[in-house]
Amino acid sequence: MNLLHISDIHYRSFYSDGPSEYENMLSQMDAPMYFLQESLKQALSEQEIDVVLITGDLTEDGSVDDYRILKRQIQKLVGDRPVIITPGNHDNKKNLRIGWMGIAEAEAECAGDDPCYFIKVFDEAVIVSFDSSVQGCSDGCVDPDRLLWLEQELLAMKEKGKPVILMTHHQLIDQLPGVPPIPESEKIKEILRETRPTAVLCGHTHHHYVGRVAEVPYYIADSMSFRGESLEIGGVSFEEGYGYSVYHLGKNGIDQCKTQLKLTGRCLGEIIFKKS
Repeated sequence: MNLLHISDIHYRSFYSDGPSEYENMLSQMDAPMYFLQESLKQALSEQEIDVVLITGDLTEDGSVDDYRILKRQIQKLVGDRPVIITPGNHDNKKNLRIGWMGIAEAEAECAGDDPCYFIKVFDEAVIVSFDSSVQGCSDGCVDPDRLLWLEQELLAMKEKGKPVILMTHHQLIDQLPGVPPIPESEKIKEILRETRPTAVLCGHTHHHYVGRVAEVPYYIADSMSFRGESLEIGGVSFEEGYGYSVYHLGKNGIDQCKTQLKLTGRCLGEIIFKKS
């Protein structure tokens, strides 16, 4: 079973200069939709892809139409292959529910910022999508109810006797300077030690990573938009680039990991942190 892992598309139909340095940086990007289309075409041409996994920040605070457009463009390329998502901190869950999931506006309004969970059972594996996000909260946040859901579902899915892949947006370890793990990372690690999923997939950092968390294989995908590098003077330099990962999932877990990263060489700008 081959899994295509993409993340952090930050799609928006139009980027404009804004009041913040971050908005100005985004306005310098070429359209991430092009990066996404090129990556999907390449991945699909090089191997059979069974499932597409998107670990958050599908849009940049996107509108309902942004989610509809993004989903339509992805489906054009991947056809009837399953696409499983988890929201990120830049995703608007009301608009995601309406535009991506096709839920009625009144129902989406009622759900508000309630977590979006997804579980998909395949012949070869189970995918558990865990929502670690609150829109506008960069580091993520999970309350006791979300932690309880995660523990119960991982234990239940383990009983199926298949590999269990957990996907979420926020990272669980201090892997990248300036990008801290989710505040509840230690509690999540305790759940991972108890439930022992086959692998954990994340996004958010915009940097590829392979390692372990709580002794569980752990993978972070590159972004589909930009990546940041810390500056010695205190700040971040943003570079345009995009990438993805493909995993082969066997009976005993992920036994192959292939990554692709393309940097355009364009600096999108810098944000210098003000000293207090």
